[in-house]
Amino acid sequence: MEDRHYDWQNCEYFDHLESEFYYEDTMETPCDTEKQVFSRDSATEASLTVPSGTASTGRYAPVNTADVDVLVGAQKNQNTEMKTRREVAVFKEWLHSMTEETREVLNIPPSELDQLLARFFLSVRQKNGQEYEPDSISSYQKSIERYLRDNDYGISIIRGEQFRKSREALAAKRKQLKAAGKGNLPKKARAVTEVHERAMREAGQLGTHSPTAILNTVWLNNTKFFGLRGSNEHRQMKWGDIQISRDERGEYLLYNECLTKTRKGEPGNTRQFAPKAYATPSTPDTCPVVAYKAYASKRPESMTVEDSPFYLGIEYVKTNLDKNVWFRNQPMVSTN
Repeated sequence: MEDRHYDWQNCEYFDHLESEFYYEDTMETPCDTEKQVFSRDSATEASLTVPSGTASTGRYAPVNTADVDVLVGAQKNQNTEMKTRREVAVFKEWLHSMTEETREVLNIPPSELDQLLARFFLSVRQKNGQEYEPDSISSYQKSIERYLRDNDYGISIIRGEQFRKSREALAAKRKQLKAAGKGNLPKKARAVTEVHERAMREAGQLGTHSPTAILNTVWLNNTKFFGLRGSNEHRQMKWGDIQISRDERGEYLLYNECLTKTRKGEPGNTRQFAPKAYATPSTPDTCPVVAYKAYASKRPESMTVEDSPFYLGIEYVKTNLDKNVWFRNQPMVSTN
């Protein structure tokens, strides 16, 4: 709901180092468009120099080949340079360990290098022996391409006709990895467990002690007890959608979409029953009624009418935990 979210599952990018390969006989690449990121380091930024004895003509500054090389070199992203060296080193070690090739990469003819690259793309693994993500395999191709280009190899392994086989091998490998679930987003949301909630409360992300914690808590409760799914349902919520009521079991929150000018209650757009969330007096820290009342007490009075947005923006400038109002007179704006 806001800029701090609980880490439901460990999502990591793994760096690959030397000796991270496993040989495989079969073959299989996309011609991904590389996203190049350039950084400007003021300490190393090059300036164009004017050859001695040459005067500037005003509109055009004299530039020689050395000037071009210095400027281009200074603008190269250092992370990309390190990545290129590391991944090319892995490829070279694979050549020496898994084949009988002893030549420097730059001296291998295109027809032979193409076959070697095809085998390498299928062979390379992470250091722990597990398969890479599809984009990590493509990263090797791009690093080797940069190495060859910077050393005037003369033919692109990404676009050159002589490297069709290795591109086909890489494309097939990527397809195989995706079929195995690599590189794919989860197809369904994972359920929030009591362990997750407890961890979030211990981290201060749930509760009634701060504006952020309150918003997180009422969002979680609305999802868990009232079955709201997706950001759109939450975004359309009105303050009057939830009411406090009581029966023989005790106090509870009743969810029943109030009708407004934009919500007419047409058939199919309303729920068949009104879900309830009962109070849990014995565990006030997790009680949905307690959280709702805390949220209500910190809203501006003008935002307590039925048609007011349910989720309000935090009044960061004026927010003080000793003050009564923690939220703005306007809906919370999504940062996505």
